[in-house]
Amino acid sequence: MHYHLLCFSMFFFFFALLGLVLKLNHIFIVLIFLELSFLAVSLNFFIFSYLIDDLFGKVMILFLISLAATDSALGLGLLLLFYKIRRHLTVDHFNLLKN
Repeated sequence: MHYHLLCFSMFFFFFALLGLVLKLNHIFIVLIFLELSFLAVSLNFFIFSYLIDDLFGKVMILFLISLAATDSALGLGLLLLFYKIRRHLTVDHFNLLKN
């Protein structure tokens, strides 16, 4: 039973990694894939924490969920600000923020 959950988590993570590696133009899709990778890592922590009966994995899940929420809030805030300035959102235009 636990192997099925580990395979499910691995599928989520590699699907998110594939989505991040591909050249996607829509920035919201990239943020969704990033959140999906956080979900897969959290699921992995939960499974291993359950298997070895340890509290550390559950604490790490809370940390990862708070990190993912912070990442989403900051990312969406930056996207809204960038959309107000440029009126267009693509990944290619974010190279302008390097300077």
